[in-house]
Amino acid sequence: MDAIVREPRLFESDAHRETAVARVTKVLLRQFDDDTAYEMLVLETITTAGQAPPGTQHARDDLRGDHVHFARGVFDTVGAGSVAQVIDRFRPLAFGAAYKIIDILVELVMRLNHEPCPRGRWTFVEKQHYVRTAHPVRLPIPLQVPHSQWPRLGALYDRFLEPRHALAHRRSTVQPDGTLVATSRSGSVLLEVSSDEQDAFVHLARELGVAVAAGHADRRQRNRIAWQLDVLGRHHGLRKLGARKPRDVIREVIVNLDPAGPERWMLDGKRVHAHLRGQNESPFDADLVAYGVSGSLLAEYRALCADVPDDTVDFDEAAPPSWLRRI
Repeated sequence: MDAIVREPRLFESDAHRETAVARVTKVLLRQFDDDTAYEMLVLETITTAGQAPPGTQHARDDLRGDHVHFARGVFDTVGAGSVAQVIDRFRPLAFGAAYKIIDILVELVMRLNHEPCPRGRWTFVEKQHYVRTAHPVRLPIPLQVPHSQWPRLGALYDRFLEPRHALAHRRSTVQPDGTLVATSRSGSVLLEVSSDEQDAFVHLARELGVAVAAGHADRRQRNRIAWQLDVLGRHHGLRKLGARKPRDVIREVIVNLDPAGPERWMLDGKRVHAHLRGQNESPFDADLVAYGVSGSLLAEYRALCADVPDDTVDFDEAAPPSWLRRI
């Protein structure tokens, strides 16, 4: 993220100002997406080689037609024992890539808040000082709500900076249980990060990278981010956010929409919730996939089942409710 995009200073009205700020933010998010592409690929490759990340496996309940059809996605590995050994060896690499994503995210926050950068780039020390002392007004999604996530993220950036340097300069070792031990130039131990904490940091960076680049995060994504921050509480030193442990498998409930008039659809939310209650499933851990068929045209909509009203919903296909996204 070498280029610095500055917010225009002169505006004819508040509306023009908001439009200009939105335009600058869009450019910065696009830069963030480009600048983190390699690290995201590294994390995707390493984390999915031996075990699917939380929430990426799906059980599908097809409610279309007269019968309910159940299917479960299976995450297979070949030579699981060998893969696990490889993952253990490369976990520090994933930790370093995750730190780089957080580093670029810190720079994004600094740019959004017009932090001076007279030399064109900030040093690690300058970014460390920023996360220790600054109270940024502007934060990208999903850090905007709640703001309590930013202090935790900043504390992790600060805490893991020296271990990051130790990794880069080959002053770290991995113990038999997977614990990463970072040492100083003199050989003294700087920090120990367990394998579970390394995994939490990696998943945190992946979730944040995806959500920030998209400018969107649903409640389940926000919960996963908060959960990883809670797992890392020993390192950021702040109270837990109280997130619930993410489910490994997310249930997809598939339904057809009923025609409700010209270019209008009706969703039977009662049936969706009745089905989940019958399966003893929480709506928070389920996705809705709804199809509307009109002649040869197929419209697909998705939502968190927790956001779907336990009622019938009639809507215009061009203007679905805010909780329902057309794909």
